[in-house]
Amino acid sequence: MSDHTLDGYNIELGDGVYDVLFGQGRVTELLSDGRFRVAFSHKNSLMTYEGSGVSARYTRRTLFWHDPVIMYPPKGDVRWGQLRPILISIVNTLRGAL
Repeated sequence: MSDHTLDGYNIELGDGVYDVLFGQGRVTELLSDGRFRVAFSHKNSLMTYEGSGVSARYTRRTLFWHDPVIMYPPKGDVRWGQLRPILISIVNTLRGAL
């Protein structure tokens, strides 16, 4: 297994990734300490990330393989109670596929 992973997948030079603040990027360098660099052409910036998807600039994860799908939860407990088991089932199914 590579020293450079994100969500259990090996990171390779040229891999496409998505930062929720910077958009689409491309892995340009694999550092010896397990970190890696990503270039964002439309922002003309280069960021360094840990394998957790967190950069030195921020304290929370911003980097993913693709744009994470975000769903706003409904206000009511009844609707949320109906939706939550479905979402948990989807997550568990996807985790099993890793």
